[in-house]
Amino acid sequence: MNGLAEVIAEALGRLRDTGTVGAQKQLDIEELTRGGQGRHVEFKATLRVNLHTGEKDARMELACLKTIAGFLNSHGGTLVIGVFDDGDTVWLAPDGFPSDDKMNLHLVNAFENRIGAEHSMYIYPRFEDRDEMRALVVECSPANSPAFVKDGALGRFDVRTGAATIEASGSRVQDYIVCRILTPTRHIRRSRRAIR
Repeated sequence: MNGLAEVIAEALGRLRDTGTVGAQKQLDIEELTRGGQGRHVEFKATLRVNLHTGEKDARMELACLKTIAGFLNSHGGTLVIGVFDDGDTVWLAPDGFPSDDKMNLHLVNAFENRIGAEHSMYIYPRFEDRDEMRALVVECSPANSPAFVKDGALGRFDVRTGAATIEASGSRVQDYIVCRILTPTRHIRRSRRAIR
C-alpha cells in the first residue's frame, strides 16, 4: 500500500473500531479517575489557581496548556481539570469562574493565544459531574502539525512520555517533528505495532 492509502485505511479502522477519527474513545469521568493518570490521562486540580496560596497563578494555566500540547504532539489524550493526582475531585469552585461558559471561554482563549487557533480542531472540552462536583474534561486528538506553547518570548515544545509531559529542546524537537508529524505513515505503522 502507498502512504496515502495506509493513512486512509488507519483512519477508517479507527472510525469502525471506536466511532471516532483522531480522538480516542470518550470515557466518562468515573472511568478516567478509576483508571488513574497515565500516557493518555492527566489530572490537574485547577486551571488557574494555586491551591497552596489560594491566588491566581500563571504557572497553573501554563501546566494545563503544556499538558494539552503534549497530548497534541503525541498520541492524544485527556486532561481532567478539577481532580487531584490521586483521583479525588477538587471541584471547579477554587478557580472562581461565575459559570461553566466563562471557564470554557477562558480555556479556549488561553489555548488560542498561547498554542494557536489552528490547533483548536483537535481539542474537545466538556463539563462532567462526579460526586455532586463538576470537572472540566479536555479530550485531545493528535495534531497534524507541531503545537508549541508560548511562554513569554519562548515557544515550548512538549510531548507525553509515560505519565509525564516533558519539554523537548534542540535536535530532539526536530527529530520528533520529522518522526511524528512529517512522516506519519512511519508513525502509524509503529502505533499499529504497539496496539497489537
